[in-house]
Amino acid sequence: MYKIFLMFLIILIIMPLPVFADGSIQHNVGKVMMDVSDWGALCKIEDSQEGIKIFQNFIYNNKAYLDPFSDIWVGDSLGNVASAYDYVGGDSPVIGEWIANTPSGTMANIPDSPNASQAIHAQYTPIRYGRFPYNIAIDQYTYAWDSSNYPLDDDYIIMKLVLTNKGNTELKNIFIAIQTNWDVDYGDWEDDLMDWDSKRHAGFAYDSDGSDKTVVGLALLSGKLASHNIVDASIWTFLDIDRSKLMSNGEIDDLAKISAKPANYLNVISTGAYNILASSSVTVIYAFVAGQSASDFSANVDSAIGRILMPSKLTATPDKTSVTLSWAKSISSDITAYKIYRSKTSGSGYTQIGQVETNTFIDKSVEKGSLSYYVVSAITADGKESKYSNEVASAPGVPPKSPSNLTAKSDSSGKPLLQWEKSDDVEVTGYRVFRNSTGDAPWAAIATVDKASQSFIDINTYNGNTYYYTIASINAYNWISGFSNVVSVNLLPFALPSSVDLRDVKAIPQPCSSKVRFINLTAMANIRIYDLDGRLVKTIYHINGNGEEEWDLLNENGVPLASGIYVYYIEAFKAKETGKFVFSGKIAVVK
Repeated sequence: MYKIFLMFLIILIIMPLPVFADGSIQHNVGKVMMDVSDWGALCKIEDSQEGIKIFQNFIYNNKAYLDPFSDIWVGDSLGNVASAYDYVGGDSPVIGEWIANTPSGTMANIPDSPNASQAIHAQYTPIRYGRFPYNIAIDQYTYAWDSSNYPLDDDYIIMKLVLTNKGNTELKNIFIAIQTNWDVDYGDWEDDLMDWDSKRHAGFAYDSDGSDKTVVGLALLSGKLASHNIVDASIWTFLDIDRSKLMSNGEIDDLAKISAKPANYLNVISTGAYNILASSSVTVIYAFVAGQSASDFSANVDSAIGRILMPSKLTATPDKTSVTLSWAKSISSDITAYKIYRSKTSGSGYTQIGQVETNTFIDKSVEKGSLSYYVVSAITADGKESKYSNEVASAPGVPPKSPSNLTAKSDSSGKPLLQWEKSDDVEVTGYRVFRNSTGDAPWAAIATVDKASQSFIDINTYNGNTYYYTIASINAYNWISGFSNVVSVNLLPFALPSSVDLRDVKAIPQPCSSKVRFINLTAMANIRIYDLDGRLVKTIYHINGNGEEEWDLLNENGVPLASGIYVYYIEAFKAKETGKFVFSGKIAVVK
């Protein structure tokens, strides 16, 4: 049964989801691209006129490795389980209990350009059918890091789940689990092997015949391990009573225990049992990890373990007599204090100058007139010290003069373009760009450019939103000037005239070898190209205002497409209406 509906998912699945399932947002700053949803599903989701389309997930080296019916479970040992999918008969599952916290959802994309990381927050509750007996909510936080700034942290996505008891009485013997269905050689359903790394609490999959050397898996980074189960998908039922048994049976499956037979496996890592007081929470942290070999996979899990302990985004703000340090707290909730270190030499010679339980520290003993270098580490409840945070340099002094006459408009690609007049302060070394959605403090720094720059394009924006900006000067001592004036840009949603019919769109020439042109397009549209296995090859944002868009047949990584048939989907919004207009077709590539 499981194989039947997974075969149907090779390209897509259209399911009659209620309007509460809002979709997914993609992490795409590192080697791994992964969509996360706001209803407990681990899949890529797209909304269309026909319903919700669900695709496989976790893209690594341009291949998908995670099947769409992977999800998050919460429940007890008695058969009460909340999940993203349920099985109630027929050939495929239906949507389960999880639902976005409000009808519009609460998912928030939190990009952080200066430190090259990305966080996504969603919140959901198991109230879709009103049959789950516990009043709970899940806050889901996911994190990713880019390759250029964090080369040891770009092969995984970290997911922190905070389960809160919203009721008035204590919850007892509650389990939290993630079920993943890895497929290393996608389309070869029953050719994988699954094993368990007891040291790292990681379940991992690899291809039995070695045609794909990639190793992928799920690791429990923080939480009370309850069980690890490896289940042959051909006998899996999706019944809550079976989920309940897997979460609470206390078994630890590995390759030897399952007799080393290649198959299509489900991997379930459960935590618990937890007793949760009213209005209290419990936190578990997982990582979705990829590696190019078994040893590379293990090293990437170790990096993820270290990353959740480290403080990050350390900044230094000087005044005339001191330097104020601030940082983002560690992802792990097992941190009791932070140690602050200072040196006169970058990268070495650090001496501890303080320890605090908060994420700020004022250095009043710093030497004036010359740079000092700072790092921060975290201390766990059992006394373990994390690796150092990023290093910052600063010294007390006088702030530089501010830039002036900041202006903002949309550039030719539809992204906010900022321009300004440089500060006349000779000690200015660059400019820091700040953004928010209100125009009032607080502001979030999104980029730093050099002193010669007088413009900046903010590519991390989404149509339909209004963004506010201000900028400040910085100098070699990390002194920050006062803010410039505040400007805003309103990015309108994609729109097309009411008379336009997307069915007039054509892709020419057919077949094509080096490039293809889409003609008769609307003024603005999204074009997504997939291979016949349903893998996203390229996303093109057509925003030039005319009816044509040319594509060089390169995928998202700049690699030329192989010969074959590809499917394109084009969508746009009708002016002053909320529904999408969608059209699809095929492209034949011949090399």
